[in-house]
Order: sequence, then C-alpha cells, then structure tokens
Amino acid sequence: MIEFHQYDYLESETNVTVICDSTSSLTGSRATTLLCRVPRFILPELNTHRVFSRNVASSRAKRFNTLAKDTVFHPKLWIENHKGMQGSELLPTWKGWIADLLWSSSKWSAVVHGYLLDKLGVSKQYANRAIEPYCYIDYLVSSTEWDNFLYQRDDNAAQFEIQVVARKIKQALEKSKSVLLKQDEWHLPFITERDRNGLSVFKQIQVSVARCARTSYSTPKNSAGMKDIYDKDIALYDTLVNSKPPHLSPTEHQLLCDWPNVATSKSNIQGFTQFRKILESVQFNQEGVSQYV
Repeated sequence: MIEFHQYDYLESETNVTVICDSTSSLTGSRATTLLCRVPRFILPELNTHRVFSRNVASSRAKRFNTLAKDTVFHPKLWIENHKGMQGSELLPTWKGWIADLLWSSSKWSAVVHGYLLDKLGVSKQYANRAIEPYCYIDYLVSSTEWDNFLYQRDDNAAQFEIQVVARKIKQALEKSKSVLLKQDEWHLPFITERDRNGLSVFKQIQVSVARCARTSYSTPKNSAGMKDIYDKDIALYDTLVNSKPPHLSPTEHQLLCDWPNVATSKSNIQGFTQFRKILESVQFNQEGVSQYV
C-alpha cells in the first residue's frame, strides 16, 4: 500500500493560511478561519463537512482569462486502476510519462475550447466550466470543530490531494497562536489592527463580511485602511444583506464571544454566536443588531 504522506511535498500549490484564530474565554471553544488554496475537483469532499462555514471562489464570477491562469493542477501521483475507492500501487514509470502527456493534452484542449467559447460570446458560467478540473481555487473556511475532518481526510484511504489539505490544515492549527477573546469581543477575519483603531465595531463586522464575500471572485486581502476602500466594503455588505433573497454565507465567519442564547445557538459553530444568527434573529434590522455591537 502506498504511504501517501511521503509524497506531500509534491503538492506544492496547495497551501493553508490562518486568517483569524480566537478562543472564547467563556466557553473555551476555539474558532479558526483559514484561507486554503486547493484543487477544485476535491471541493465536493470538503463540502460534505457540515461543521464548516465557507465561501469559495466561483467559476461564474471570474472572467475566463482570469480563471485560466489557475489551470495549474496536474496529478502528482499516477495510481493503477483498482477496485473500490483507493488504489495501492503506482503506475510503472513509463505509463506515468504517458499519463502526464495525456493529462496535459486534455488540459490544453479544454483551455482552447473554453477560450473559443468565451470569444464566441458564451457566458462565462459555461465557458469556464470546461477548465474546472484543472483549476486551483481559494476556499475560505471557519470552524470550531476539526477533529472529524482530520480523522477522515488525514487518512491513507482518502484521496491524496485532500490528504495533503488535511495535513496542512492540521499543521496550521498546531502552529497558530489563538487570541483569547473576552465577553462581547469579536472574531473578525481580514480585520487588521489599523481597522480596529479606525472603525466602530459594527463597521468592522461589515468590512469583514465584505472581504469574506470577495473570496468568490478575487483573492481576499486586508485593505490599507483607505476610506474609499471601506466605503466599497460597506456598500457590498449592504448589497449582500439587503438583496432579495439576502446572501448571508459571508456573515457566518464573524463570531461574538458571549453565552449563546436560544435565538442564536442553533449553528454549525459551537461556543460563539454567529453574526448570521444575530441578523436572522433581528430580521436584518440595524437597530436590533446594535445591542450586540
């Protein structure tokens, strides 16, 4: 049986960055937000874990020329065909060379056909689909529970590519120093010290929501604290929350350190109050939200 962990170094495009790491002084729960760069085709396996709050780069949101730059996925291990879900032997070297050529040929064929569809004027939600199997994507995820994911995915029976993701998440969690939050303090991804010094708590939440939402079409970045950037962030927040229906997945990463109550406790996040639950409990009324911020 192949010991896949010894080949992790080959999957160099996969990486995991800790964006925000907090521990509740009230409940002891640890919440961590990670930005992961992963092969797109393992997305269904990641999305089966319901304890995750996530925002993911969308093929529908990016221009074809932008998405095509991410078509760098190439299998690092060629496994012999097998019964069941996991193989135990690598292909002979000469067959691996042929497999490399066939994969590269299929990728460039997909890129060319996607390009032609794009130039024909076909919507990117179709043209971009042709190149999805070859793409890496940004995957923003927040959770207070990682054990089951790591148990299932950091396992020799899992697909190699998601094993690498699991092991890099495990390493990131082990190395990260969690910040202890006092009651009524917030876990806010992509908020810098400069943001905290220059913005009210509610505006920090709005800006954090907007920056998490941008995962769908750009690589999230902390702003330089410029007013026009903040105005754009707050405008995006208003669009997300006030649209019909509202788009609330980016509001799941902002977490309040308090004692969860009945109205806000039914969540995939444990030991914190999720901002989404606050919004839903007060029906998006800003006056109602103000009691929490």
